[in-house]
Amino acid sequence: MPHQLFLSHDSRDRVRAGVLATAITRMTLGQITVWHSSDGSGTGGLQPGHVWLDEIRTRLAASKAVVALLTPTSIARPWLLFESGFGAANPQCDVIPVCIGIDSANDVPYPLAMYQTYLLSDYDSLKRFAEKLLAKYEIHFDEEMVRPVLTEAVKQLSQATEAKSPSQLKKSEPTLGDAVESLKEHIDKRLVSLMSVEPQLGPRGTGSQIYTVAIDLHLKSASSSTQYVEIASSTSIQDVLDNIYFMLNGEVEPRKYLEQWVLRDLSSGEHLVVREIQHRIPASALFTPSSKWEVVRLPEPYTATDKLSSIPGKARRSSK
Repeated sequence: MPHQLFLSHDSRDRVRAGVLATAITRMTLGQITVWHSSDGSGTGGLQPGHVWLDEIRTRLAASKAVVALLTPTSIARPWLLFESGFGAANPQCDVIPVCIGIDSANDVPYPLAMYQTYLLSDYDSLKRFAEKLLAKYEIHFDEEMVRPVLTEAVKQLSQATEAKSPSQLKKSEPTLGDAVESLKEHIDKRLVSLMSVEPQLGPRGTGSQIYTVAIDLHLKSASSSTQYVEIASSTSIQDVLDNIYFMLNGEVEPRKYLEQWVLRDLSSGEHLVVREIQHRIPASALFTPSSKWEVVRLPEPYTATDKLSSIPGKARRSSK
């Protein structure tokens, strides 16, 4: 049975989505099939009579991977995060962000930035993506065989940049996919609207506001890398530490906070030293909207008698 992949995309990127889906299916000789909502073929995409949200959930549940197609058009779409999040909740499903028209993986928003991201810009980058994808599913990669497929895909993706957007196409024959994307955009706007509502502040002034705080990671793979953690009223310090651990992307060992690394407040210079009750302390008590933190590497495990002020403020490498 072929491996099922779900391609999450914005309807305005339907041409690129179609090119990518066709290339994956052709170069794997049908061992991987890609479903995407804007597929206009007779057997693909959303079908008349189907409840679109149920259909998307069914396809996501059956997929071995969610390929999130990120472009300048789609990178800010909350709906892509919804579909990717559905896949991330399934332990049997991989999340694979691919970028077209985006210059740097640093532009990929969190939480998609936690995953290995592929920038598809030319033949070599598309080949690397194909090699990794086929290896993941134990499918032999034969470059001589797939070269025509990759070459044609690169050509079509380049041409798609000049293609007209759906808003420029004739509107006399709207499709089911157009209606679904219109509804998705409405839901996206509603989500943004709800998150932008001024919160009712409680006695301590923290309220239910959701905001982000910058964290300088100082990854080995880069001279500096800043990511952002989301702080809500229900977020604990342990939640923040867990999120930062995943951002460090395998450079660190689990459960090693205060043994291999520590957080430092860039404004006050104070280090976050807390054990045992991290899960009981609201993150908003320390991670305020204006604060900025960095990951600092510890030369040896912290003990109660240590003076962390002697540790250099900026670490070149970090661990958890």
